Amino acid sequence: MTTINGYEITRGADLSGTDLSNQDLGAVIFDRVILDGADLSGSNFSGSCFEFCSMVGVNLTSTNLSGSCFRETDLQESTLDGTDFTESYLFKTNLDGV
Repeated sequence: MTTINGYEITRGADLSGTDLSNQDLGAVIFDRVILDGADLSGSNFSGSCFEFCSMVGVNLTSTNLSGSCFRETDLQESTLDGTDFTESYLFKTNLDGV
């Protein structure tokens, strides 16, 4: 289990609307985590995995997602300006409205 800013990142955690901006969350596994409306801007998620997550309307502005994987994750209506997806893997990921 990973804890950041008092939030526990566990399987199925509901982190909707949380502020996780400018954090180092590299190589963390997000399994069935709900992050709808969260602010993840400026954070480092390099090498992290997002599996079966809901990330609708998430702010990912200037976020490092290099080498990360997204498996059946919903990113619709999210902000991706300046986001680094270098060598990332997106499988069945919903990018509608981004």
